[in-house]
This record gives sequence, C-alpha cells and structure tokens, in this order.
Amino acid sequence: MISEMKQYQKDYYQKNRKQMLAYGCEKMECDHCHRIVSRNQLLRHKKTKICAKNTISKHSEPSSL
Repeated sequence: MISEMKQYQKDYYQKNRKQMLAYGCEKMECDHCHRIVSRNQLLRHKKTKICAKNTISKHSEPSSL
C-alpha cells in the first residue's frame, strides 16, 4: 500500500512538475505588511522581523497576570 502511494506521488509529480513549481514561485502580497513575496516563502516571511505586523511574535501576546 505504501509503495503504491509513493509510486503514485512520484508519477503525479513528474506529470505536474512545471505547474507545481510555477504555482509555488508565484508572487503574492503578504496580508500583514503588504510586501511581495513568493508563495513558497510566505510562511517563512511572516515569521521574520521584516513583516511589520507579525502576529506570530511572542511580543504581541497579552501578558497574563
């Protein structure tokens, strides 16, 4: 079963490689800071200090008293 799935994924990737790479390299705007980044790097970008309104940052969490 696992080997069948691996083979299916391999065949699917070989068949659709160009479309998948084009989709991942597509430029899009960050919804937090409005910079243009590639779709592949969007999550990584949102974790950086460059992203002005980084909601993942620990500094934006309210402190519990």
